[in-house]
Amino acid sequence: MAGGIKFARNRPLSLLLLLSTRVCAAELLSPARVTFVRRALWRLPHTAQRSGSVDVSDLGLTLSDLDTPIPAGPDGPSVVLTRGVESSSGLADKQDEGISWQESRDTVEATLIIPGLRGQPAAAMLMELTETTATVTVFGRTIWSCILRGQIDPRASTSAIRLDGLQPVIEVALAKARRDPRWNGFVASIGVDSVLQ
Repeated sequence: MAGGIKFARNRPLSLLLLLSTRVCAAELLSPARVTFVRRALWRLPHTAQRSGSVDVSDLGLTLSDLDTPIPAGPDGPSVVLTRGVESSSGLADKQDEGISWQESRDTVEATLIIPGLRGQPAAAMLMELTETTATVTVFGRTIWSCILRGQIDPRASTSAIRLDGLQPVIEVALAKARRDPRWNGFVASIGVDSVLQ
């Protein structure tokens, strides 16, 4: 213990972090201080960069912290906190990033661009939603489906299909059945009945 602060194993890093917090509080990082901090960081051993991992055990976080409820924002109950992309394919070697999604406390919104639907007329397509699945049909035949990462209220959820050139773009806004659990994605698994894999 030094000055009431417990140092981690990497003393240079601990000292640098302590120094940078003092500098930030005192001078809001003047250009001279920014240069000093950059040089000090450059001189530190780059073991964390070489190993690909950084020890954050001193933060006191666990994996269960990732499952905590999404907090309400100051202006309302729904703030976008998570977003990402996923593959629309069920095949491990075919990662197309055809699904982009964003999650808030109440909804999961996603845009699906499924390459195998190119050239299909939007008027012949339908997105069907149940409590746990999303299914795309063309001319009444199931072409693509997935199991969702959580439960939804299908009556409060919406979908729209439009064309971008020859590529159908499916946009969905799914109302979560329960507000608290985080999905951290859109698709739990691609349906086995999907013609497009």
